[in-house]
Order: sequence, then structure tokens, then C-alpha cells
Amino acid sequence: AGLKNYRSEGVSFNDDLARGVICIGIPYPNLKDEKLAQKRACNDHWHKQGQPVSTGDVWYEMKALQAIAQAAGRCIRHPDDYGVLVLLDSRWSELGKIGNLPQWMRPLAEEALDVAAA
Repeated sequence: AGLKNYRSEGVSFNDDLARGVICIGIPYPNLKDEKLAQKRACNDHWHKQGQPVSTGDVWYEMKALQAIAQAAGRCIRHPDDYGVLVLLDSRWSELGKIGNLPQWMRPLAEEALDVAAA
């Protein structure tokens, strides 16, 4: 199932139905989406007005990170469940994006410089 695919919504792979998720790239929303552009502009406006909202760029980044957390939740469904989440994109380490993952994921993250090391 795709991360942003409507067919993946509500899919539950309990226990042995899924033990891993592979994410190729970072699932940023489509920048050409008009609603997304308006939301980013709105956030920027309110942020400049001193309102306690994230900038449009920060909100956009968080949408991708939420998709990653949701992907992990597709195979890790309860406290006794387990699985692996593989993030295949050098930007995770090159741009320090691992530090932006949900707090519970950070201590579990391991970087590999190439496929052989992984």
C-alpha cells in the first residue's frame, strides 16, 4: 500500500501480516496541490502575526514525518507487536532528518552508509 494512497487508509496488518515497511524517499505532500499551498501561506501569515502556529515550511515537513509514523503504525499495531521500518533516502542522514522523527523512533534509528552495511 502506498503512504499517500487512498487505498492504504484504514488498512491494518496485524501481527504476522506485516513485519516491515520500506519507504523509498521522503513522503512529502505534492507542492502543486492548491489546498496545500493555501495552508502553507495561511500558516506563514498567522506565524508572522505572532500566533502560536508553525511556519508553512515546518508544517509541510511535519506532514511527511506524520506519514512515516503512520507507515510504521501499519505493521506495529500494539505494544507486543514488532516490525522494521526501512527509510531508503540519503536525505535522512545528510540533512539530519532522523532527529525530526517521532521521539519514540529516534533511539531505535540506525544509519547505514550503503545497502551492504544495512
